[in-house]
Formats: sequence, structure tokens, C-alpha cells
Amino acid sequence: MKLYQKIKNLFRYILFPIYVYKSYISLRNVENHIFKGHQKKFLLKNAVIVKMAGGLTNQMICYMAGRLLADIKKATLIIDTTFYTNTKEGQTSRNLQITNYGIRYDIIIPDSETINFIKSQNNITIYSKGKLKLLNNDIERIKNEVLLHDSVEVNIWASLDIREAATDYAKNNNIFEELTLDYKTFFKNVDYEFLNQIKNSKNPVAIHVRRGDFLTNEGGQSVTLDFYINAINDIESKLSAGAFFVFSDDIDWCKKHLKSEFPIHFADFNDDQNGFKDMYLASQCQHFILTQASTFGHQIVLLSKEHEGRIIIRSSENDKLRNQS
Repeated sequence: MKLYQKIKNLFRYILFPIYVYKSYISLRNVENHIFKGHQKKFLLKNAVIVKMAGGLTNQMICYMAGRLLADIKKATLIIDTTFYTNTKEGQTSRNLQITNYGIRYDIIIPDSETINFIKSQNNITIYSKGKLKLLNNDIERIKNEVLLHDSVEVNIWASLDIREAATDYAKNNNIFEELTLDYKTFFKNVDYEFLNQIKNSKNPVAIHVRRGDFLTNEGGQSVTLDFYINAINDIESKLSAGAFFVFSDDIDWCKKHLKSEFPIHFADFNDDQNGFKDMYLASQCQHFILTQASTFGHQIVLLSKEHEGRIIIRSSENDKLRNQS
């Protein structure tokens, strides 16, 4: 071994304790930035906590609301995903899908112990159902409200209260680009085949049928079969040619009851864990038949390309099963 290399190694051994000490000091500085003194407090000077819940569309709504508020406050955006690791008895089991998109956030927290510790150490203003609704989606009023507080938390209900403002903000600030799926990362052959059918069809029409918990929720949010039959007939009368693409949480019911003179295709290959794929596929259609009460249907339209002559048929309150004699 050359002499200079031996000397270099000798100095490394001599200086090693100094390197260790410097690393120790660096780690302590980072720790002291987060934890103050012996009380071990995690202090949030300016943050927006988004408490995610529900299915994919609800996750998107929460994210858009969180981005709006965090950008207004120029704050740290913390995403609380504990709903998906601590589903309570009686709640519909969901899975976290928003992270399949190119979303932007500062911290994501999946465990209750951490989020509860943070909340116990900080004064956080919690906005739940109805509290932000009074602001009537007025961006200036929302701004004035949230700037009053150092840190705030919004759940799905509070996010829905400012959904209109958050959606407009997302449209104007390229946030929908973050919510556009990089499908090549996730698609399998069957997804590509369905996508090609959509792209090769003249006037592809997406039909979204929400049943599942809608059959019992609030006395029956599910929509009657007559609505879908009438909507299909309406589309057939307005278009010289077309094809229907059906997306549903009860695809067997759809196969049994939905008929058309146009070709009709059923997305029967993705389960609840892969709703993000169905959302992308549905958004590639040109026209839509949708369940009004389902946020999934609304999000499909928002993610689709607008064009002249686009037909959108939504159910009304009168179309719900609970309103039938």
C-alpha cells in the first residue's frame, strides 16, 4: 500500500470520533427543531391536516380541499390516512387509492398513535360538517377564515362544504393533472383491451350505476331501473351510432337489466381495490349517464375532456328508489 494511503487511513481512524460527534450534534439539531426541550412537543406552526375517508372520489375531494387551504395559508400539508388502517365496525371498508396519483403533500400519516400525538401537542382548529358551508364557497371568505388559525383540520364533510371552490381552484392550478392517472403504470391486458374499445368506438357513452350501500343508505339512494332505460333510449335517439360502457359496484345487476340497440360493454374485471382504473376508463368516454348522488360520477366528468355536443344525463331526486310508490 502506498505511503499516502496509509497516512490517509491513519487520519481517518484518528478523526473518526470527531465525525461521530458531528453526526450526533447534527441529529440533535434536527430533533430539537421538531421536539422542544424535555417535553418532546411536536409543534405545528402552520399546517393543514386533511383527514381522508371514503372511496376514491371522496379522497380526491379531500385532496383538492387540502391543496386549496394549504396554498392559501402557504402551510405544510399533512394527509391523515388512519381511516384506512383503523376502519371501525359498521363503516364500509375502503382502501387508499389517492396515492396511485402524482399528488403533492408534505407528510402522510397512516397510524393513529402519531396523529393523536401531534393533535395532543397542538391547538388545531377542526372543521367538520357544516362549519365551512356558511362561507358559501366564497374564496375570500374561506381565506379570511382559515388565516385566523395557525393549524386547521378538515374531514370529508368539511371538504364537501367547500367542494365548489376547491374544484375551481383545482381546474385553474393544474391539480387535475395530478389527479390524471398514469395508467401505463397500472393497466393490465384486460384494461388496455377495454380502453381500446372505448377509443375505437364512435360516441362512447359511460354509464355509472351505484348500488351497494345506496340500496339502504338514508332509506335508499339507489336509482330505479327506469331511469337507466329511459336514459339509454334518450342517448339512442340523439346519436346516430354509439356504444355503452358500464361501470358499477353491482355489475351482475347491470348485465341482467341494461340492454341497448348499440353495443354494450361491462367493466367486470376490476374490483373495489382498483376503482382508480375504472375512473380513468370511464373518463375517456365522450357522453355520460350518471347517478346524481354518487360523487364518482361527478369526478368522471371533471376528469374527462370537454367537447361540443357532450351529453350528460343525471338522475334526479324523483329517480331514487325511496321515492317510488
